[in-house]
Amino acid sequence: MEVILIEIKRTKVEEKAENILLEIYPTLKNYTNAEKYRLCERIVNSFLDLLSFLARANKVRSKRKYYLNESDACLQHCKNLNRISYKRKEINKGFYKNIDSKLSGIGRMIGAWIKKS
Repeated sequence: MEVILIEIKRTKVEEKAENILLEIYPTLKNYTNAEKYRLCERIVNSFLDLLSFLARANKVRSKRKYYLNESDACLQHCKNLNRISYKRKEINKGFYKNIDSKLSGIGRMIGAWIKKS
């Protein structure tokens, strides 16, 4: 039986968001046990929500602005969780700044997409 993979056309912002999730994923394993089931789960779920809304914005033209605004809200939540992780000393300052700058870049891309829509 042969498996055929179909590549779905994704936007640059979707790719960047997915790359950030893949970058932070190994770090989540280093969180304390207490935070693994609270903060880590929320971080992963927020990124998955962000990816979901970006995919919908890419495919559903009639509701694009709505999904982009939801994406922007999810992105803000991801930034908040990143900041909380840093303040709880789960991640170091360099990692925090790196992820924060990448999230800000995604925010600029979403903002430009909203203006264009």
